[in-house]
Amino acid sequence: MLTNERYRFLASRFTEIINAVPHGGWDSLTPCEGWTTLDVVQHVVSTEYEFLGRMGFSDSPQIDIADARAAWPAVRDGMQAALDRPDQANHAFDGYFGPTTFGDTAGSFYCADLTVHRWDIARAVGLNSFEEVPATEIDLIMIAFGPDSSLATAMRQPGLFNDPVLVSDDVDATTKLMAWLGRTVTSA
Repeated sequence: MLTNERYRFLASRFTEIINAVPHGGWDSLTPCEGWTTLDVVQHVVSTEYEFLGRMGFSDSPQIDIADARAAWPAVRDGMQAALDRPDQANHAFDGYFGPTTFGDTAGSFYCADLTVHRWDIARAVGLNSFEEVPATEIDLIMIAFGPDSSLATAMRQPGLFNDPVLVSDDVDATTKLMAWLGRTVTSA
């Protein structure tokens, strides 16, 4: 799947979870230590918004970060528009971990962010039917952040991922992924 198609699919799934959060669920604590459901959405919105702005794309949306739920569609659509344009998707820059492109960074980091934070929100508000991560996404996230990736050590910096959580060998693939990413995976 091309990065723009993957982002479209994952962003639509993230939109679904935002729309499904029940009244009162925005203050629920997520598996991201100290973060509420609203904090997670604000994180996704602000990091994608900042990324678009850092790239200097003239059609980046203007949003109010304080109202992340309302801002999400504009940021989502701005990311999608940039990924749909080859000149922007292929825009090269020096990233935190070396030379990369807008599309490659969106495909590795921002798509993973949408997937993992969708799970965080589902876990926080008890929407168990939203927790399963597609097998292809598990594979792609493990390529980007797994023990054999070049980012395996860097991802454990403060503010990124906690140390892996031990789980039994018989748990499902989603639980194994989230445990590797440092998420507490006990029952919701």
